[in-house]
Amino acid sequence: MGPYASGPYPYGPYHPRPRIGLPRPTTVAPVPGTPFAVALVGVRPTINGPSVASFVAGIAAILVSLAVLFFAAVGAADGWGPGVAGAFAVLATAAGGASVGLGVTGLRRIRASVAWGPTMGRWAAIAGLACGAVGLTVTAVTMAVALTW
Repeated sequence: MGPYASGPYPYGPYHPRPRIGLPRPTTVAPVPGTPFAVALVGVRPTINGPSVASFVAGIAAILVSLAVLFFAAVGAADGWGPGVAGAFAVLATAAGGASVGLGVTGLRRIRASVAWGPTMGRWAAIAGLACGAVGLTVTAVTMAVALTW
């Protein structure tokens, strides 16, 4: 037999047979007066996209706000710090605002989706809100200090 010949293991000895079709029903309810029944299958939880995007944007806001802090501190003595930090502050503010907005949207969608199925991502939305708020706060404080020096 060659390497591609069919034998007792058509998919190989360590590879399970691919699963085709719908998942097994959790409940089968007969329809009265007919020979038919309704099969209900379980629904996997879905991940809320705005919640994850909020978390990613919040981390980006913190990282860029640290760049604002770095450039403001390094360039303060030479006078170029507030200008360069201000350019990065615009980016940090945009990322922080997006993080807060996406976090609120994610929480609203999760709250609204209770009726049609489980949705995951609540903690990602909360973490995104917190990271976005931290990024905005660090940026605002750094720029306020850099502009007063």
